[in-house]
Amino acid sequence: MKDNIQNELNYVSNPDRYIDIKQDNKIIPTRLSYYASAQAKILGYNNYEDMLKSGHNLDTSESYEKPLTAREAFINLNHIVGSSIMRNNSLEGLWSCRIINPENPGNIISIDVSGRDNLSYTLKIIKDKEVVNVFNETNTIYKDDLYKGLKIANKAADVKLGSIIDDAAKQLRLTNSNIRVYADYEDLSLDDYNALVGNINFDIQPQTPSTQQSRYIRKTKAEYAAEQKDKLNGINKTIEDIAKTYKDNPEEIAELMKFASKFYRYSSRNVMLVHNQNSGATYFQSFEAWKKAGYSINRGQHGLKVLVPLKTTYLQDKDGNYVKLSEAPAELKNKYMKAPDSVKHINRTYYKIGNVFDISQTNVPKEEYPSFYSMGYNDVKLDILSAGIKNYCVSKLNIPVNNIDMNSISLRGYHIKDTLINMNDKLNSTEYLSTLTHEVGHAVMQHTAGQNTYLKEFEADCFSIMLESHLGVEITESRKHHLADNYRQLEQSQEGEEIDINSVINDVMKTFSNVIENIDEYVNYEINQNKDKEIDEAIDEDIEDEAVSESSLCEKQLMPQNVIDQQPQLEVG
Repeated sequence: MKDNIQNELNYVSNPDRYIDIKQDNKIIPTRLSYYASAQAKILGYNNYEDMLKSGHNLDTSESYEKPLTAREAFINLNHIVGSSIMRNNSLEGLWSCRIINPENPGNIISIDVSGRDNLSYTLKIIKDKEVVNVFNETNTIYKDDLYKGLKIANKAADVKLGSIIDDAAKQLRLTNSNIRVYADYEDLSLDDYNALVGNINFDIQPQTPSTQQSRYIRKTKAEYAAEQKDKLNGINKTIEDIAKTYKDNPEEIAELMKFASKFYRYSSRNVMLVHNQNSGATYFQSFEAWKKAGYSINRGQHGLKVLVPLKTTYLQDKDGNYVKLSEAPAELKNKYMKAPDSVKHINRTYYKIGNVFDISQTNVPKEEYPSFYSMGYNDVKLDILSAGIKNYCVSKLNIPVNNIDMNSISLRGYHIKDTLINMNDKLNSTEYLSTLTHEVGHAVMQHTAGQNTYLKEFEADCFSIMLESHLGVEITESRKHHLADNYRQLEQSQEGEEIDINSVINDVMKTFSNVIENIDEYVNYEINQNKDKEIDEAIDEDIEDEAVSESSLCEKQLMPQNVIDQQPQLEVG
């Protein structure tokens, strides 16, 4: 885009021109072109352009300027489109407008409207001269009554695209005091437009509107930093409140861990935040990540707030002070870029607030959901899942899993660090898998005899719930109660010392993230082995059935005819 945008595209208006109309003892601010159209109809003209051509003047001395929002500019574009269609009595045409801030012309809301059998809208959001999103909308026009059809179509366009334009304006910082609206119409050049509206004096000094528009003031770097700090403090306070809720109601921790099984690569703080905003989320990522994957966010969706880590490098200068890499002197920066170890430096991690969107907020077809996240093994027998996990223990952890008679049905199993896992051989399939995943939790968390018993049990319960949820298995009520009871016992054992539940859950999630891919490998292998076994058994059964049929046929062929005649016959009829 050229620097002199006004020469590149035809200037339309912002601020737009309005005039106050008295109606029923009320003052109604009215766009000047609407007022002109109404006056034209009163005087018997088809439109205000015809009225102006006839030499009839309008008194615009009381008009004033009113800054537009981006959405109002879009509504005005629809009005221009409608006027053009009505004037030509044809839908044929192409209308385009660009909503920009002249101080930052790389941020643009681009709107193109084309007409043929219907009206098609293409809305592009452009940031720093890069297209970040595209929205398309088509509205069919009721041609038997063109005026009514356009009115309905314009309303539909505003409903469907208006909120997108509002959100884009906030994202691009296009306020009603800094935007300019430019347009380039195929059927209406700037010269033609000037000739048509020549009798309206737009150079009159604007009078002060009844409601003053607040001017947008760019924040200083310090003000922006203070604002971000306040937002971060608010988010951290929210996390603290959520954690307190779990402490007061430990039964709810089980639901959090089920949720965490889908987002184990995120921090516990972000999992708590997202669960608090949308407990039904299944897979989320940033706007840019969805765009890169080839998908877009559905209209009207709002992002889920998360904390985004920012790693910042500080270099030590010649005076011994540390400065940001981005603000370091060129010589020092180049030296670091060529050989990082040659410059003394430190790395710090800060956080900012970002937005993510769940897959349900996008246009990803539901049949493609399994390609983004695990849907579990709902159709697999629990014994097969247990077999896969046992093989993982033996092969990866070098820990055998033994089924033994514990002379009790209340004892379920136990783990001895780096040695073995013993399981009660009287457990049913559901109890066996629940207990096995719990004992594996002890093993992978590397629990030892000297640690707090209730902390170990709580962590193993959290791991068990995550693993069973990942496998698509319903969590037993006894496991949920076990977790809640262990948390309460843990609090009592701390003798008033605060438990950092975030830290505890984060440790479990990190461990889960480190081992789950290997566990999946062994579970999938066991599932495939079982399928091969079922196929082999089915083939053996078919072969056996065929052998029996052939044997019967041979026996019948060897019978004397008089014996065959004596065999009982089925009567048909």
